Amino acid sequence: MSDVRASTIVRSCASTIVLTNHVLKEEIVGTDVDHDRSRRLPNKDDFCL
Repeated sequence: MSDVRASTIVRSCASTIVLTNHVLKEEIVGTDVDHDRSRRLPNKDDFCL
C-alpha cells in the first residue's frame, strides 16, 4: 500500500513540473496567469517536499 501512495506522490510531482513549465511558457509569451499560478502551484508543491 505504501508503494501505491509513493507512486501517487511521484505522479503529483510530475504533474506539478508540467504545470510549472506550462505557466513559465505562458509568462514568456505574456499571458496573464499570475492569479492562476498563485492559487494552484503552492498546494501541489507541498506534495513534492
